[in-house]
Amino acid sequence: MRAGDGLALVSKVLDVGISEAADRINGITGNLPPVSQEMLESGSPEKEDGKKAAAVLASRLFDKSRQTTGNAYLTSKGLTALPCRELTAMHKVGGVAFRAGDLIVPLYADGELVNLQLINADGANASLKAVRLRMPFT
Repeated sequence: MRAGDGLALVSKVLDVGISEAADRINGITGNLPPVSQEMLESGSPEKEDGKKAAAVLASRLFDKSRQTTGNAYLTSKGLTALPCRELTAMHKVGGVAFRAGDLIVPLYADGELVNLQLINADGANASLKAVRLRMPFT
C-alpha cells in the first residue's frame, strides 16, 4: 500500500476487496458530484478577507524592514553581497518566531505586494497566512 492510498486503506481496515471498499465509500459520500472548476477557482469571502489581511500585514512589515547586505541566511549560502530586506522586529508565523535580521522575500502579483516569505538564519521559512499566488515572483 502506498502512502495516501485511501481506497487500499479502507479495504485493509474493513478486510474487504477494493471493489467492496469503493462501494462502502460511495455509500458514505452519497456519490457526490465532482466539484466544478469554477467552484475551485472562486474564493470564499473568508479566504478573500485572509488574503487582504495578509497583504496589509505584508505591506506593514515590508515598510518597517530595512535594506541591507550580509544577511545571515544569505551569507550561509555564499551570497554575502546580495542586497536584501530584513525584519526590524520579531514576528511569529506558524509557530516559528522570526527575529530582527531575518530575511524578508516580498511576493508580488501583478505588481502588487501580496505576501512575504520570512527566512531565518537556520533556513526555517514561512509565508504570511492566506497566500494568494499560484506562481509568486519577486
